[in-house]
Amino acid sequence: MRAAKIFMRCSRLFSFALACLLLTGASSCVPFPTVTGARESLPLWPHGHPLTKGNTEYDIPRLFLFPAPEQGAKNTVVIVASGGSYGHQGGLTFEGLSTVRWLNAHGITAALLRYRVAEFGGYDYRAILDDATRAVQLLRRRAADAGGPTPHIGVIGFSAGGHLAGWLATGHGQKLASAALTADALSESSQVDFAIMVYPVVTLEPPYAHQRSRNNLLHGIDQPDDALIASLSLENRVHADQPPTLLIHSRRDAKVDFHNSLLFYEAAKKAGASAELLLFDDGGHGVGLSDAAEAPQMSTWPEQSLAWMRRIGVLE
Repeated sequence: MRAAKIFMRCSRLFSFALACLLLTGASSCVPFPTVTGARESLPLWPHGHPLTKGNTEYDIPRLFLFPAPEQGAKNTVVIVASGGSYGHQGGLTFEGLSTVRWLNAHGITAALLRYRVAEFGGYDYRAILDDATRAVQLLRRRAADAGGPTPHIGVIGFSAGGHLAGWLATGHGQKLASAALTADALSESSQVDFAIMVYPVVTLEPPYAHQRSRNNLLHGIDQPDDALIASLSLENRVHADQPPTLLIHSRRDAKVDFHNSLLFYEAAKKAGASAELLLFDDGGHGVGLSDAAEAPQMSTWPEQSLAWMRRIGVLE
């Protein structure tokens, strides 16, 4: 049994390294990059989740808390969900930690989410989406326990993490489907107050679905029915009462077609929801905070996002 576990773990590591080399050419790609500098590292499910498959770091989703410096701190907390096609967590560093530092620099407390994934752990949409839902509930519980003014809780997500952000924005504050089965279920709402979706995966339907993210969300489901596909496609979940949402995309995105953001934006406008779209002619996919030298247009999205947060009243 022990030998089998070691073999499986080594197989995961080898598969991930091979995928990183083939997909990104990055020799530094690792299964779960080290997260340093956090004030706290909170396991989302201290008593376990019904779908948990093991007890490795692949199986333990976490929320890493980075409080803003006390001087100039805003009453705002942002969950950061990096990308990785729902298959890996390679974006934790260049998207996740860089965004954490940017938020902290502007007085915003950041909560970096490391959710479970399909290619390392074998998880499907149920566990992944529960992790995002639980993260918001946990932050609301901690804020209530601390007393004081209720913070604005938002989410910023990149690529597959952008899908997570959109799921939370359109979720009507849903509770966990599996909440009754957990020993430490929370009653708090998972509704966020705002969402920023950066080159997001939105649809699972052709012709604009990002196939790898789709396959990983549906991991192990051989013949998903049309109703499930539609329910996981965010353009079908948009409603008038969802919180303000900002979408950011490049027309040059060669991985997740920019029509994903257009689908969400057009659905939001049709529903009467609050949404804005920043669509750039430079940049691309997986650029994180962007480089001004390489993408003078797209590199403006962080400052434009701060201005948007001020306009909607969540950065006070």
